[in-house]
Amino acid sequence: MPSFRLCLYVALLTLGSHAFAAPLENLPSGRYRQSGNTTVTYPGGSQPRPPSSPGIAPEREVCIPADSGAWYEVQLRRFAQTITPQMQDAGVIRTELRARIALNREGRPEVWFGYSEDSRGPEAGMITRRHSNLLYTYSGEPCSLAEAAAAAADVNADRYAP
Repeated sequence: MPSFRLCLYVALLTLGSHAFAAPLENLPSGRYRQSGNTTVTYPGGSQPRPPSSPGIAPEREVCIPADSGAWYEVQLRRFAQTITPQMQDAGVIRTELRARIALNREGRPEVWFGYSEDSRGPEAGMITRRHSNLLYTYSGEPCSLAEAAAAAADVNADRYAP
């Protein structure tokens, strides 16, 4: 008989994978505010040079189409989830992607992506950690017909790209 810990682990793993990949019928289509930031930390070493930008992405409006599940899957694919040989050559040793869909304080849907990448730094024994947050917050406004059509076309183009 399997142990309780093993059963709990399998149940949580199954639940987590379903929550991560589940279709999003409840995510309303419409206009979302996109915002984000990126931070880089240098534990065990000093920052080799000042950052070239403050690391804050400018806010912009985006249109999420009616097929929000396809949109979500396209967003997940935009983040490297396996380390390629080119990334290894650049020193990348680990990547991690997290995602969450929840309601904010105002009760509006939000989609959050957190992506981390650990790399060997320029100094011996130094590990550089880059973490990016990307947040989409529903505005409650519909997209125009042209915006909705363009968003759907973008999702379909990215969805079936190799």
